[in-house]
Amino acid sequence: MGWEMSCRGHVGIISIFPHHSALKILGIIMVSWGRQSIPIHGIATSLSAISFTTDYHVIDKAVEVLQGLFQLPDDHAPLKPEILYYQSSTVKKG
Repeated sequence: MGWEMSCRGHVGIISIFPHHSALKILGIIMVSWGRQSIPIHGIATSLSAISFTTDYHVIDKAVEVLQGLFQLPDDHAPLKPEILYYQSSTVKKG
């Protein structure tokens, strides 16, 4: 059995905090994103969150789908923060 690793560029992570029915919510999101051709490259879970890795250029579309699926409280956390991070491909020796 062999292992393979591949790298993808320009991906983003969307995390949700379902509090209840995490497995049901996971299925709803996967089916809904599949219908909209939103790829899921990875899924990670913790005790309180489910995180999805997808192509960065479809993040806004993925968030729109989530907004149509769930009723969010008025004081919810930002769906897309205003912070951008840039990573250089240049390695500097010290």
